[in-house]
Amino acid sequence: MVATVRPRVKAGVRRSAAFVTRLVAQAVMFARPRPGARAVVYGKSAALTSEENALVVAVELARSFAGTVTLLSDDPPSSRRHLDRVAAAMDTSAADIVIDRFSLKTALRELARSRLLFHTASYLAAPRPRGRRLHIALAHGTSPKWQTMSAYRATMYSSAYCATAREWGRAIMRAFGMPASTALLTGNPRQDMMFRRERTAILTGMGFDPGRPVALWLPTYRAADTIAIAAVRDGEPLEDCADDIEAIAALAQMHGVQIAVKPHPRDTATFANLGIRVITDDEIAAADATLYQFLGSCDALISDYSSVWVDYLATGRSVGLFVPDLAAYTASRGLLDPQLGAVAGDLVLADPDSYGEFFETVARAEVFRPEALARCREEIGFVDVPAGSTRTATLFGEIDALWRSRWPRDTSYIDL
Repeated sequence: MVATVRPRVKAGVRRSAAFVTRLVAQAVMFARPRPGARAVVYGKSAALTSEENALVVAVELARSFAGTVTLLSDDPPSSRRHLDRVAAAMDTSAADIVIDRFSLKTALRELARSRLLFHTASYLAAPRPRGRRLHIALAHGTSPKWQTMSAYRATMYSSAYCATAREWGRAIMRAFGMPASTALLTGNPRQDMMFRRERTAILTGMGFDPGRPVALWLPTYRAADTIAIAAVRDGEPLEDCADDIEAIAALAQMHGVQIAVKPHPRDTATFANLGIRVITDDEIAAADATLYQFLGSCDALISDYSSVWVDYLATGRSVGLFVPDLAAYTASRGLLDPQLGAVAGDLVLADPDSYGEFFETVARAEVFRPEALARCREEIGFVDVPAGSTRTATLFGEIDALWRSRWPRDTSYIDL
């Protein structure tokens, strides 16, 4: 990752600001050690108002938490539309959820009066919770890539961190400097959305033929506008692999598989003129679907260093990894242990033969290299849930147990 003098100056300023913000936040919590029956959810992300981990948690809180639920957003009207879509998929209503515009004043107010905080980003510099509070770091999923920037290393002091894969989850906790007391909770609520909509309606609404298999390519960004304090340049531009991408598109077509690419929201690449249909957030919303509902409608996934393919393992369907810049990405961004190549090397799509094998398998409605997929799940510690349950329900059960373990005499204080 490119780091210049200017980002390092910005990093120093940001570290100082984070230190002051964290002190103020801790003082606010210290002044009110026993907050009321309130929960606050903050879903800041690359996808801005449509972060499904935050939206699913907010809806589940509204259904099961005996208190007020507030969602903080940079764009409340947009968040309301996304929230209502998620609530409809969960067969409930989001009408009781309060949506406030995020500001320092609002964030401090909700921090002071809420016993539960769920955040996908560093909420007020992620202060250590004080008093009878639980702060749950939902983050943006569990991916194999190094989590912090070279010029600015963020820290989190949450009570718990949610992970889809235990081994990479623990590595992420170490990367963010989380205390040893931080609990590792399992599962991502957004994974449940993959199973909450019939595929035909979504695919038809997006112009796909539901009678033919669909493969979705979800690459993470290589170049992005400012994230945290600096522009990001990781690995090598995928546009440099135009010949490989054209071969992928041609082999998908040859085997009767429909293929589309959904760029990362931060990606500066457009993926135009590469022979593959480009899907946008607006198209997904126009089909009255969420990203994860669309993902769950697809028969196969191609990805790389993104957390989404780890989530997708829950479907048991085909996963292929297109990582032509693995060496360059490892040298620039860095990967967590266990290394991607060690645990998922046999899922890598490296040449036309493997591209053809992948699409031929998908066309037969079979799983691509099932033994390699099973081995990958085992070695990263992929989290399954009990039959008949959901990841959201399992997560909330773990949070309830965490509360009761810390304050056993106050078992009525939280009711999930």
